Amino acid sequence: MDFYDVWLDKDAVLAPDGTIFWADLEGLQTIAIGGRDRADLEFNVEEKMEHQIYRSLYEFMYAYEQIERERVRRFGHITDRKTQFEYLLKDALKDDEVVGLHRSQDSLELVIGNILGEGSLTKRFTILDW
Repeated sequence: MDFYDVWLDKDAVLAPDGTIFWADLEGLQTIAIGGRDRADLEFNVEEKMEHQIYRSLYEFMYAYEQIERERVRRFGHITDRKTQFEYLLKDALKDDEVVGLHRSQDSLELVIGNILGEGSLTKRFTILDW
């Protein structure tokens, strides 16, 4: 699936568990990713994953910031944003069989695998820097 012009905006709902629902489904497109050989296919899949993650990350972070500001306004309890965000991501991904998190001393990475367990298609994206 490609997120062609589908954004986390007025047509989207972010559920408390972190699930994102889009109402403008006409923007979701089924795509075929291919190449002449396996190396081309893996490169293209990786490129498409990276494009989708980073294209959506800005929108996602904007929504998170707005939700966090409202939470602080209502309840007055300020926590470290990065710590709170890490907790929310862990909770949202705890039962996910494909997507997980890896925390190192200097960053938090989103690790996206696949149900086939194909290690060469696993991709890491830095979500937070410490």
